[in-house]
Amino acid sequence: MSFRPRVDHKISDKDNIYGSFNLFKDPAFEPSNSLCSSYVVPKFGCFTNQISTLINVTYDRILTPTLLNEFRAGFQRLQQPRIQEDNTAIGAAYTGLPGGPYFSQPGYQNNNGLPNTAISGFATIGGATNLPQNRWDNHYQLVDTVTWSKGAHTIKAGIDLLLARSINLITSSGRGAFSVNDANIMSVNGNTHIGSTGDSMADFLLGLSYTSTIGTTAGTVYLNFFGNHLFVQDDWKVTPHLTINYGLRWELDAPVYTPNGTVSRFDLSTQSFLASNTGAFKHLYNYDYNNYAPRVGMSWQPFKTDTTVLKAAAGTFYNTPLLYNQFLTYGTQYPYRIVGTSTSTASTASSINTVSLDAPFAGAATACSYGGQTNCSPSLSPLGVNPNYRTPYITEWSMGVQQAFGKNMVFETTYFGSKGTKLPLSINLNQINVNNLAVGATTTQTMRPYPNFSTVSNQDTRSNSEYHSWQNSLKQTYANGVTFILSYTWGKSIDGGGGIGSGSNSSGSPQNIYNLKAERGLSDFNVAHRVAFSPVAQLPFGKGKPWLQNGLGAAALGGWQVSGIFAFQTGRPFTITDSSSNNSRSFASADRPNIVPGQDPNAGPKTVQQWFNVNAFTLAPTTRFGNAGRNIITGPKFTELDLTLARTFPIYEHLSGQFRAEAFNLLNHPNFLNPLTTGVQYGATGFGAITQANTPRDLQFSLRLLF
Repeated sequence: MSFRPRVDHKISDKDNIYGSFNLFKDPAFEPSNSLCSSYVVPKFGCFTNQISTLINVTYDRILTPTLLNEFRAGFQRLQQPRIQEDNTAIGAAYTGLPGGPYFSQPGYQNNNGLPNTAISGFATIGGATNLPQNRWDNHYQLVDTVTWSKGAHTIKAGIDLLLARSINLITSSGRGAFSVNDANIMSVNGNTHIGSTGDSMADFLLGLSYTSTIGTTAGTVYLNFFGNHLFVQDDWKVTPHLTINYGLRWELDAPVYTPNGTVSRFDLSTQSFLASNTGAFKHLYNYDYNNYAPRVGMSWQPFKTDTTVLKAAAGTFYNTPLLYNQFLTYGTQYPYRIVGTSTSTASTASSINTVSLDAPFAGAATACSYGGQTNCSPSLSPLGVNPNYRTPYITEWSMGVQQAFGKNMVFETTYFGSKGTKLPLSINLNQINVNNLAVGATTTQTMRPYPNFSTVSNQDTRSNSEYHSWQNSLKQTYANGVTFILSYTWGKSIDGGGGIGSGSNSSGSPQNIYNLKAERGLSDFNVAHRVAFSPVAQLPFGKGKPWLQNGLGAAALGGWQVSGIFAFQTGRPFTITDSSSNNSRSFASADRPNIVPGQDPNAGPKTVQQWFNVNAFTLAPTTRFGNAGRNIITGPKFTELDLTLARTFPIYEHLSGQFRAEAFNLLNHPNFLNPLTTGVQYGATGFGAITQANTPRDLQFSLRLLF
C-alpha cells in the first residue's frame, strides 16, 4: 500500500511553501526466509512488514533580489516487525516449557509457540531463535540555507541538524532452543549408551537433549546520535567557460548514546561491563571535534564550446554512525541480555547427565561478568569501544574529460581515486600472542589476556583503504530510434579488513591482532574489469519507420521496441582459512594456512570441482600463523545478457496496452559464486569446490494496461 499526497502553495511573490507525505506498507508472509528461518516444515515461517513514513516541508523566502533563504524540515521512519508464524498458527496451544515465561520484560508479546528444536537427521522445527523482533528508525532533520548571488559568485551557507533515533527489540532463543544429537551424547559418556538410545529422535521422545539454550531477557535497545553540520560554498564563474567551486563543512556528530540507559561497554582496565543505566557513561565514546571537510571542483571548456569539457574535483566526506549494524549489539550483551546454555556431561550408571526436558534449562553455568571471578564459565563475549574512537572519513579526487560527437553522442573518460582514513575495524583482544611461545606449545584459557571471558571484541577506527579507477562511458541519446550506454571501468580497491557490518564471507576477524598489516589486501568487493552495454532501439517497422509503413506488415511488426543489458566483470577475491580454526592455538579462530613455495594459488583448473590450486597450501606449524594473505584468490567471472521485447498498442482514447517478453540470462551462461564454507577451508572435504551459482535463464511474459 502506498499513499503520497503533496501540497504546493504560493503565499506571496516572496514566499512559497510546499510539502509532501509518503506512507508505504509492505506486509508479507515468508514461509522460508533466512531473516526469519529457512525451515522446510510448514508453520514455521514468519510474518513481516515494512512501514515507511516520510514527511517533508520546505519554505522559501526571497529576502532581496540577490538573497534567498530556504528552510527544510523532514521526518523519516522505518518500522520492520517480524513475528514467527507459529505464534498465531499454534500460539496458545503450546505456551512453553516448564519455568516460563522466560522474559523479565513487562508486556512482552508474540512469543508463544514451539521452541526451536534441531534433531540430527531431521528437519528443524519451532520458531526461529531470533524472533520476535521489531525495529523503529526515526530521523528528524532541519536544514536552513542562505544563497547570495553577487556578480560572478553564488555563495551558499547554512546549517544541517539531524537527530537519528533507533529503537530495536532483538530476541535470542526467547522460547528456548534444543540440539539433539545422539552421537554427541554418546561421546560425552565415553561412547557408551548411558543416557542415550543410539537414535536422536528416540532420545528426544524420551525427553533427552544434548544442549538447551534460553535467553531470559530481551530488552528494548535505544540508540541516538545528533549531527550538527555547518557549511559554506562558493560557485565562482571566473569566465563564461570556467567555473570553480570551493567550500568547507564542519561536521560534529555527537557520539552514540542511549537516552534510556540500555547499552553497556566492556572496560579493559577493570575487566568489567560498564552499564549506562548506572550512570557509568552517557556516550559510548568521546567527541571528535576535528571534522573539517574542504571541497573544491572545476569545470572548464578549453575551446570555448560545450563540445569539450574538462572536469576535476576533490573533497573530504565524513561518515555518520551506523546505529543498527554497528552499535546495536552493545544493547544485547550483559547485563541487558543473558543467554544460557546447558550441555550434557558425562553420565554414570547412577547418574544420567543429559539435558532433560522436564527441567530443560537448569544446568546452565553462571557466566563470568567481571575479571577475577572464580567458579564461573568464561562464556560471555564482551564488546568494547576505544574511548578515542574517531569519525571515519573518505578523501576523493577525480579528473576527466567529456567530449561530444554531434548532437546525440558524448564520450567521457575519468580517473577517480579515494582514500579511506580511520575506518572502523573490530578485533578480538582476547588472543594469545603465540609468537612469544615455542612452536607446538600448549595454550589454555588461563593464558588469554582476559581469561574469564571468551572473545573480547574491541571497536576502533584503526583501518584504511585505497581505490583507483579509470572510468569510461559512451552515451547516445535518442537518434535514429536508438539510445544506448556503453561503459568500461578498470578499478582496484585495497583495504585492511571487511569493516563492521560488512557481512562478508571472505573477510572475518583478523588472523593475528598483533600484525594487522598482514590483513591488508584486495577489498572483498574488488572487481578489476567491468563492461556494460545497455541499448534501447525502436524496430524500423510501421508508421513513420523506414520499412513496412502500411498494411498487414505494419500492423504486425510496427511499434516494437527491443532493449537489454549486457554485463561482464572479472571475479571478486576471497580468502583461504584453516578448517581447524585454532591451529595457531591463539584462540583467534581465523587462522590461515601457509603458501607452498613456488606454487600459485590462482593457477587452478578453474572447474566447479576445483576452482583454484589446492596444492598451493599447507598447514602452518601449531602456535604459528600461516603466511597466506587475505583475499589472494580471484573468483569466477560474471557474464549475463538480459533482453526485453515490448510493444505498446492503443486500445481506446487514453487507454493502451503493452506486451512484454523478458529474458534474464538469455544465453543461460553459468555464473558461479565464489567457493563458500568448506570450499575455502584448507583441510576440509570439498576444499576448492564451488557449490552455488546465480540463477539460470529465466523467461517471463506480461500484459499491462496503461492509462
